Amino acid sequence: MSGYDAEVASAEEKSLFVELITDLQPDIVGVSSRVCYLDLCQELIPRIKDRNPEIVTLAGGYGPTYLPESFAGTFDYICYGEGEECVREVGQLLDAGKQGEIKDVPGIGYLDHENKLILSRASEPVRDLDKLPFPALPNEKDYLIDDNKIQQGLHIEKKNVLQLFASRGCPANCTYCSAGQWHDIYKMYGEMP
Repeated sequence: MSGYDAEVASAEEKSLFVELITDLQPDIVGVSSRVCYLDLCQELIPRIKDRNPEIVTLAGGYGPTYLPESFAGTFDYICYGEGEECVREVGQLLDAGKQGEIKDVPGIGYLDHENKLILSRASEPVRDLDKLPFPALPNEKDYLIDDNKIQQGLHIEKKNVLQLFASRGCPANCTYCSAGQWHDIYKMYGEMP
């Protein structure tokens, strides 16, 4: 309304993303999302699945934890709550050719054949964060889609910025954001361990 483009991604950037995923042919597409990106996920994930129905799609983050049924309607699986162990187990099952067992992984949700939300038991968060590997730093395999083009390589370093949280989740407690309400949101799946 004020003359500013408020779209998260342009139509060209969305197409570039779908083309990139098609070209890379991954076994799994994992998306960390907030509720505000649900519409974008609902637009792009079906386009990706149309190109390659064999790709397993998995959504995690605050969005799928807060609105599991909405995200499960778009993705093959959702990861609700803390996802470090959940995502690792999903990857191992896919590598072993045991996709049918993903539904039993703690912290997984999906819609059954009657479109009913099924949630496995909640996964227990990793208490000792030092047991987790360090996050992958920017490298030549990274992609950035911005300004209607794909950039590959160390694009983050070119901007001289690298953001990293060294805590479990966001340390802020903003009233407008679900990140600050994580413990309350997670309780709807059972008591936090």
